Amino acid sequence: MRYSRYIKKSYLKFRKRDSDMEKFEEIKDFLSREIMTAMYMTTDELDQDALFSSYGLESTTLTKIVMNINKRFFINLSVQDILPYQSVNKAAKFIHSILEGEVS
Repeated sequence: MRYSRYIKKSYLKFRKRDSDMEKFEEIKDFLSREIMTAMYMTTDELDQDALFSSYGLESTTLTKIVMNINKRFFINLSVQDILPYQSVNKAAKFIHSILEGEVS
């Protein structure tokens, strides 16, 4: 009986981790598409670890992207919230942590 409970807990942790990873990938994909659309880029031109400034992303464009992030994920970020996270991967991790309630 105890073994069965352990398996169930392990399975639930695994499912949550899977779900978290799917959500992170969704955020990263959305952010990538927003940047590619705004900067007229193709998929192979986007490096998810490169700084936003390396793409020539301006504050007005970043403001529009942040507004779209807010609409899509039902959050309330400002450009200033995103500025410390100057790459797709870093910004996606930050947004994911907010959605998971890890950052207030």
